[in-house]
Amino acid sequence: MENVFLDNTSIISYSHKNYEKNNFSAISQIKLSQGTETIEWLNTYGIKFQEEYKKVIYRII
Repeated sequence: MENVFLDNTSIISYSHKNYEKNNFSAISQIKLSQGTETIEWLNTYGIKFQEEYKKVIYRII
C-alpha cells in the first residue's frame, strides 16, 4: 500500500520566485522545510492512505 501512496503523493513548493513539484520513492524522503518563505503543500490523491499519511506527519513533527 505504501507504493500506491507514493505513486499518488507529491510535495508542491512555491513562492513568488519559483514553483516545484517533487515525487518520492520512500516515505523517509518526504521532508518539509521550516523557516523559509516557500509554501509547501503535501498533495495526495485518495482517502485510503490514512496510515501512510500518519507516518509522514509523525516524521515531520
